Amino acid sequence: MKIHYLPSLLSHFILATILLLTLNACDINSNQTALLATGQAQQATQIALLATRSALDLQSAQLTDMQAQQATQIAGQATRLSNVDHIAQLSTLQAQQATVQAQLATQIAVQATRFSNTSQIDQLTAMQAQQATQIADHMSWISNLSTRVPPRTVVDNPTATPYRPVEGSVAIEDGRCCAGGTAGEIIDVYVAFGAYSPLAQVTEMRLLTGSMQFEEDDMVTANWEPFVTSKRLPIPVALNWTGYHVSVQYRDAAGNQSRVFHDDIAIEGHAPRPTP
Repeated sequence: MKIHYLPSLLSHFILATILLLTLNACDINSNQTALLATGQAQQATQIALLATRSALDLQSAQLTDMQAQQATQIAGQATRLSNVDHIAQLSTLQAQQATVQAQLATQIAVQATRFSNTSQIDQLTAMQAQQATQIADHMSWISNLSTRVPPRTVVDNPTATPYRPVEGSVAIEDGRCCAGGTAGEIIDVYVAFGAYSPLAQVTEMRLLTGSMQFEEDDMVTANWEPFVTSKRLPIPVALNWTGYHVSVQYRDAAGNQSRVFHDDIAIEGHAPRPTP
């Protein structure tokens, strides 16, 4: 803020001084005029001093106002800074609370995992206990079986099991389940034979075919024929489903016979198409 009173007072003082000098220069001998000039000069000086004091007082007041305004501004800035510090402290506290909450969540997750693992361990322990109980029961059962003495069977005329060194096989249509044709016609099926003897070469076989399988007592009605690895056998087709069985027995060159081997296939007979 600028002060305009001081230059005005100085100008009055200068004018009074010029007037005094002018009066002196004129060399007026009148004592009254000199005294009057002297009094006026003193009054001008007092006025200048008063004006200077007023200007100084006004300057002082203005400076005081400026200092008060600056103090107010400083207080406002301090308050703002205090608020900023308060906000920073609140932010720090919130960050610390978030960290604590995260730590608590981690601890809860760890405890949940431990609880889950504990439950799984309890389940595994229960399963192991059940298995141990089952194993103990099986061991007891096996022990009872091993110590049990079977009843003795007395055979008056024991019969020795015949030695059957010859082994073999038979397969109709490579093991297929079924074949078919028109009822009343005859179809051929492929039959594969196989046999082996550790004592001699397999040289003969006999077979029976029909709607049932045949046992060794039935095979005596069949004639022995040279061993072959395959045959095509004719089958009469009947209406609807029927079964076709092949029973075969082998014999090696040393006269050893095999047991009877069987295979069967289902035959489906279709009704003939009507003649137009």
